[in-house]
Amino acid sequence: LPLNETTIAEQLKVSAGYATGMVGKWHLGQREIYLPGNRGFDYYLGIPYSDDMGDGVESSCSAEQQEEGKEAEMSWSDVDTFSSEEMYRAGGFFEALMTEGVDPLETNDDDLGGKWLPLVYQAPNQPTRILEQPLEFTTLAQKYNAFALKFVEEHKDQPFFLYMPLSHVHTTSNTAELQYSGCNFKGTTKRGRFGDALAESDWIVGNVMQKLKDLNLEEDTLVLFTSDNGPWMIRGLSAGSHGLFTGRYAGYWNTGK
Repeated sequence: LPLNETTIAEQLKVSAGYATGMVGKWHLGQREIYLPGNRGFDYYLGIPYSDDMGDGVESSCSAEQQEEGKEAEMSWSDVDTFSSEEMYRAGGFFEALMTEGVDPLETNDDDLGGKWLPLVYQAPNQPTRILEQPLEFTTLAQKYNAFALKFVEEHKDQPFFLYMPLSHVHTTSNTAELQYSGCNFKGTTKRGRFGDALAESDWIVGNVMQKLKDLNLEEDTLVLFTSDNGPWMIRGLSAGSHGLFTGRYAGYWNTGK
């Protein structure tokens, strides 16, 4: 995105004193000068481009994990005081990743940065950090959920803008059925991995809506749902269905991007 363009976050921050946060896919420039932290967002957690523009990893799920329901949450309260490694150990994600034996150095790919997807974090007066590379798909939604809820909680007493272009349900490059979800959602729908991913997205949105209710902000918050295009048809069932509609990504009936 050209630097002379003004984002909604920049406008709200400068003209109305909003706190601004973003979680999810950016894809408007991955160099630091173009990342959300330099485009009006105070806080950012996400993949700076599409899920399929690099590989991620998936940790295995035990039967016990899948039976625990949808209560698992990561605490993001110490993200600004913990080191990245300490934070991930506290959330149990570091151990989950290591049990898979993932070693990004064990590859013949010369460009490791281009091979593995990164999870990027930005905050005021802090250097941009890559929390994971390779990205851990299995716990990604939990991290997004924790980040979003913490942002709302911490800024409940001032105007805030939270932008949530979730990484779900874009297809991946290297997971089964080109989709992914957390342990609590794997195998829970009749629609396969795409349905599981969609259900997990719904869970995140529902948690944010519940947080607004709990903080008595529901009637004082404008919530907008948007979509930039229909399913990517060349990915088949992994990309969803346009149903009775004609809109889709790419081709004659492309609905925009």
